Amino acid sequence: MATPFDKSTSITTPTLSKFPSKSLGNVDLVSPLSGLPRLLNVSDAARALCVSRRTIYTLIDNGELKLYRVGSTGALRIRREDLEALLVAEV
Repeated sequence: MATPFDKSTSITTPTLSKFPSKSLGNVDLVSPLSGLPRLLNVSDAARALCVSRRTIYTLIDNGELKLYRVGSTGALRIRREDLEALLVAEV
């Protein structure tokens, strides 16, 4: 009789190779961030990732996310592509 902890019971766990990746040739993958502007401020980036602004600044301080100064006022912006790369790196 098999119990929930019986070693003969086989449980399969998904591996990354079973999930779509950007290396699938001509398969068109749509980023969940594709509807966002190319440059985002810290608040918008935090909202897009469902994290706090503090978390965005921590990612910047740790070198996981790059912050750019744009325009004559030096407004702080984050590239959408950098957010997408961060999401891919976390998977």
